Amino acid sequence: MKNSKMLIIMIPVAVILLGLVTYQYGYLKIRSEIAALKEEQDMKTKILEKYINLISQIPQLEKDITAQRQLREFYNTELLTGETSSIAAAALQDFVKGIITSKGGKITSGLIVPPAELGKFTVLNVSINAAMPDVGTLSDAIYSIETHAPSLVINDMDVRIKDHKNPRELMIKLDVSALMVKK
Repeated sequence: MKNSKMLIIMIPVAVILLGLVTYQYGYLKIRSEIAALKEEQDMKTKILEKYINLISQIPQLEKDITAQRQLREFYNTELLTGETSSIAAAALQDFVKGIITSKGGKITSGLIVPPAELGKFTVLNVSINAAMPDVGTLSDAIYSIETHAPSLVINDMDVRIKDHKNPRELMIKLDVSALMVKK
């Protein structure tokens, strides 16, 4: 009888303890694993959304890259090209000589000044001595040099009258510069 009373008390206590153990090690563990899986799923969903957002931006980025390339090509037309700075400087000298002679001037001498480094660019300089028939042709030559593509810049200009009795003919000395991209 004493054992049966003890058994009646012990069975519910054992059932309660078994329920607590099952709750602690079964249900709570499964719940924490489900929460971890849901958290991982949420994190992967956010990463997937970022990738989808980036993928949706690809056409716009390609348009931007194309626009930047076109802009770069436009600016490259404003720069001298050549395999070396010496070749590009010779081309610069030919440009200036061609412009002066096309406007009626006569080249007396030309000098290629050593190039200067300016970051990603090389500054090419030439010095030209010429005779111009009058101020109008000098003005036309200067305008043609300054508006030439690739961009040419007159750094220094010295103009003198060749004959004071007949002040039409001018002796000029031009220092002209242009930029070249380093390769």
